[in-house]
Amino acid sequence: MIAPGEPVARGRPAIAAAWKKAIDGGVKDLSLQTAEVESAGDLACETGIVRLVAKDGTITQARYVVVWKRENGRWKLHRDIWNAEN
Repeated sequence: MIAPGEPVARGRPAIAAAWKKAIDGGVKDLSLQTAEVESAGDLACETGIVRLVAKDGTITQARYVVVWKRENGRWKLHRDIWNAEN
């Protein structure tokens, strides 16, 4: 997981800790709006808009890219990055 201004989080424990930090920092909800998905072999790329809602109701949006990787017949999140939308 590559969040803006944060170190890269690798592995389930680090990703869980990163999301806990975001929730503790005020994120109470998020939603994804997928714009496009492309695949080739065992890799797929998803792009879209993520909408983050803070505890005080403030809404921010960001663009995201997720790379999915098929392992043993199951699609798993391989890379996740987002950045603020201007």
